[in-house]
Amino acid sequence: MNTTTLTAIRIILVIAGLLFIAGAIVVLISFVALWNFVQLSVGVFFVALGVFLPWLIQKRFFFAAVFIVIALVLVGCAFLAVYGNADNADYTEDAVIVLGAGLRGEAPSYPLQARLEETAEYYAKNPDCVVVVCGAQGANETITEAEAMRRYLVLHGVPYEAVIIENRSVTTNQNLTFADELLTERFPKGYRAVVITSAFHVFRAGCLARGSGINSAHIGADIGFFGAPANYIRELVAVAAMIFGRKG
Repeated sequence: MNTTTLTAIRIILVIAGLLFIAGAIVVLISFVALWNFVQLSVGVFFVALGVFLPWLIQKRFFFAAVFIVIALVLVGCAFLAVYGNADNADYTEDAVIVLGAGLRGEAPSYPLQARLEETAEYYAKNPDCVVVVCGAQGANETITEAEAMRRYLVLHGVPYEAVIIENRSVTTNQNLTFADELLTERFPKGYRAVVITSAFHVFRAGCLARGSGINSAHIGADIGFFGAPANYIRELVAVAAMIFGRKG
């Protein structure tokens, strides 16, 4: 085994270790769900890649296939990151739609807290808007996500009466569809909204919003360094599912 191969194996195993550590931190600071173990699974993939790299190098077709897949994943993640961080709200929208992201007990998970912080900042700049908070009660949650979101926003300066609860939805598509129903009742002549969600989620949320007929801008919330790999990889899968006709 030559020096170049050994160096490549060491780099791959370091990446695997970092992914394991980051994945464990995500599980600790966020709510426990299957998706939060994706990062640990990716770490396992890189361990396997390091172990089998000498064999892959000898099998050029498999070697090329693996690294083409890795390159495509990296390009896809980069696109989602750039798109999700290009906020386009003008702070004159009629409504804010905040998408749910899970609770820890009755407290917002880290991704949801970041979305709510962006919402409170937006409201401070546009206090004439109404805020729709979206999310039903999950299996391991003691209250609905929407109720927890309203409590958080009220504690951070958003008036109680400015917050509309949508507490039936369990998917992104339902978040937007049910929020649109509530806002259409309030604004029968039409409205403009800004959708606030995590940066990795902005592209798909925007596509689904347009599919629901919502005239919307977007703001992407921070997801934290440790959560980025798992969230972007899982979102690529969700985008692919959306493209092939499955809404979620």
